[in-house]
Amino acid sequence: MKTYRYRVLVLGCKVNQYEAQEIREHLRDLGLQPAHGAEAELQIIHGCAVTGSALRKTCRLARGALRAPGSRWVILTGCAAAVQNGELSRTLAGIVPSGRDFLRRLDEVLADLGVIPREVTAQGKGISSFQERTRAIVKVQDGCDYRCSYCIVPLLRGASRCRSAREVYDEVQRLAAAGYREIVISGVNVGNYAADSCDLAGLLEMLLEVPGIARIRLSSLHPRQLSHRLLNLWRTSDRLAPHLHLPLQSGSDRILRLMRRDYSLSEYIAAVARAREYIRDPAITTDLMVGFPGETVGDFEHTVTAVREIGFARVHVFPFSPRPGTPAAELPGRVQRSEIDYRSRLLRKTAFDAAMGFAQRLVGMDETLIVENAGEFGASGMIGRYLRTEVAGEYSAGMVIKVRIHGIRRGRSGPIAVAEVKAAAAPDASRQP
Repeated sequence: MKTYRYRVLVLGCKVNQYEAQEIREHLRDLGLQPAHGAEAELQIIHGCAVTGSALRKTCRLARGALRAPGSRWVILTGCAAAVQNGELSRTLAGIVPSGRDFLRRLDEVLADLGVIPREVTAQGKGISSFQERTRAIVKVQDGCDYRCSYCIVPLLRGASRCRSAREVYDEVQRLAAAGYREIVISGVNVGNYAADSCDLAGLLEMLLEVPGIARIRLSSLHPRQLSHRLLNLWRTSDRLAPHLHLPLQSGSDRILRLMRRDYSLSEYIAAVARAREYIRDPAITTDLMVGFPGETVGDFEHTVTAVREIGFARVHVFPFSPRPGTPAAELPGRVQRSEIDYRSRLLRKTAFDAAMGFAQRLVGMDETLIVENAGEFGASGMIGRYLRTEVAGEYSAGMVIKVRIHGIRRGRSGPIAVAEVKAAAAPDASRQP
């Protein structure tokens, strides 16, 4: 049987990025060949549907794949596959939504198309590599039991479920052996992790024992998930990135209630204060939605004030997008698009200023930099506090460098630190025998 070449294109969150890599390795294990710039007969689009804009981008990507030279089959996977219908769906070779057993369902589609023999299967075992050279995403959980009024994800991915701690541990071991220095623990609701009598803190305790990993970063947590046991891990390990992503969504208590978020602004501020008791100068990053139905100028001003007072290291600002089947899509009081755009610009400027203020407070501090991009005259990467940092000199990707920040400059999307090197270790220097 002919061996076909494949290409996997992805849009969306860290969970989607992980699943796209899982698909690549699965197809390789089935005997298919990656295209590597050549024409691909099989094109898989792992798409996003969390906003209307993301779904439209997914559809454009799929239409481009249909027109690509040599393309015979285009399969849509991911969250976008659960909501896509109409004319585009009729032109696709297959649609495989995310969820339980999605690799098995993908195999069935491939067998129906004649891409693989029906008797050929491959056991999904997670991943052993990632497209980035120094950082790998590890999905530990999927689905969500919360019902925020604007969010379509629970409708697309179902109830919360978790991978076994042993499976996650083995995957992190493989990635460490492959040279990845930073692991990003990801999921739809990571703080809900519970498997094998192990919660998120217990899982992190296990993963911190894996040799060769210089840094573990959490992708996102709910403000109410900051337990003493979890936060205390930052006191006992310097390999946990001093960075917490805590989605706020709005600084208005009235809007938070309409969103069905189960905290108030004061409770959120208390959670941040609690984190700062355990973690020295943590980078607190967040998501903020603009233009939720019924959001008044006063509600928006509460959000702007919250950004100034909390001192976020980075803010993802995004407009409300009505998603089919969600309660918020039926709410009255839609904010005009021109007003949403105006508020978004103002909030992004406020967030940029807050990020610059946070970055300036790091000047003089010693940090650990994992090199991601290296050139003849300098290198850059992320420090644990989620700040892009540059150093002069010749280094290679994966090196762990001890640096001291001596300046901050304004980048296009946020502050960039300039640092001097104190000590550098080769990519495998932290490996234990």
